[in-house]
Amino acid sequence: MKQFKLYLAVLLLVLVIPSIAYASWWKIFTWNVYGEHNVSGNTPNKFPKVTIKPLDGNNSRSGTYVSRTGLRGRRNTKNWNAPTEGTGGNILYAENLPSCQGTELFNAPLAVDGTYDNISPLGQTSRPGHVFPVDHMYFNLKRAVLGDYRSPSLPATILSPGDIEVFQINTITYEKDGKDIGSDYHIWFAPCREVTAYLGHVTSLNSKIQNSIDHADQKSCGVPYSTGSPPNTVLKPCSYSLLLNLKSGEEIGTSGGSSVMTFLAAFDLGVYDQRIPALPFINQRYWTPHNLHAVCGLHYYPDGPVKTGLLNKINNVKKDANGFPDCGTNMWDRAGTIQGNWVLPNTPRGRVPDMQGLAAVHLNTDPSYGLIDWGGTIAPADRIQFNITGSGLINRDPTDVKADGLVYCFQDTTSGDAYTRSVELQLIDDNTLKAEYKNGVCPSSPSFQKPTTYFR
Repeated sequence: MKQFKLYLAVLLLVLVIPSIAYASWWKIFTWNVYGEHNVSGNTPNKFPKVTIKPLDGNNSRSGTYVSRTGLRGRRNTKNWNAPTEGTGGNILYAENLPSCQGTELFNAPLAVDGTYDNISPLGQTSRPGHVFPVDHMYFNLKRAVLGDYRSPSLPATILSPGDIEVFQINTITYEKDGKDIGSDYHIWFAPCREVTAYLGHVTSLNSKIQNSIDHADQKSCGVPYSTGSPPNTVLKPCSYSLLLNLKSGEEIGTSGGSSVMTFLAAFDLGVYDQRIPALPFINQRYWTPHNLHAVCGLHYYPDGPVKTGLLNKINNVKKDANGFPDCGTNMWDRAGTIQGNWVLPNTPRGRVPDMQGLAAVHLNTDPSYGLIDWGGTIAPADRIQFNITGSGLINRDPTDVKADGLVYCFQDTTSGDAYTRSVELQLIDDNTLKAEYKNGVCPSSPSFQKPTTYFR
């Protein structure tokens, strides 16, 4: 028996200790190269890191970006650069940059004035892809035929809004008949540690940025797919991690205008500030850190002609406290009412699929109008826009509809006779909503037949 115990002890020393040493070495290696990743999902206070090598000759420097979500999730161990599964992605925190001071972080216009039309405020919805009010703004492109939004878009020249560090570029390459016919770029950057931002739907890049993509430290590509738009086209997604410094006003590229990308109507600006409290969505588990920390990027300029010019481009009849068109909001939730975002049962946490959603909100360019948007389930994805009434059961302000046992009905009042359809809604309690789509206008006494239940 003693000999067996001695043999077992020796075996443990031979096999286990080298394994522990190897595991420790591998852990150190992966944490140094890829960062401290939460593989098990049981350590929400450890934040994933992405350490990126500098690009020689491109005015770049090394640095580390750290996810500050603190949300549980599984890392893709075959692709450390992929988003955390189950969290809807994360906001990267620029460890290598100085901490942000105040909100005067940008000082150059985002695009050459005159090369775009106007700016849509935060909170826009568009079916089927944006059922919920979005957390970014749109710089709407000019058209080849003035006022004809079916005509091709004209190119807008995009500029760096300040001294920034680009750390990730996501691309979608469009392929038709085996040939690449154009690309759509999303450029993620940071002016300082706690604020990150992106420019979306950039269709061409200057040579400096293109060269940084060609020499990116990390690259990850997804499976090609097709959405039917444009027709007969395959979309090939890739993501590049890099560090590249751009000066304020430096040209980034263009949006729209190319022969194959004229379907793009706008380019995006999203800005996210980790210093602000999370926006008060009623159930925050459904929303990404971007949704929770979205801000109006135009307010991150010092007072002066650049800021004034940008604010006056916002397409919103509502005015802010200073008399400028309002920047809007992506957060419409109002407790005790139907107003805000609703999801189907068993909806995953994080980035909610739009097909799972219904939103009862206000039009972002004129909040005097109400909107009911849905992504499917009750009917194919669509929306109803209506003039708000002050009494009765039809087209009430979403904030007026409470858990009073009544069924309310909403019908489109802005599209003429072409849209004789309606949606009936009833608030059951603070977090439960019933909804049903009907062909035809609202009856005087709305009632359900087979409603769908939503939650939040």
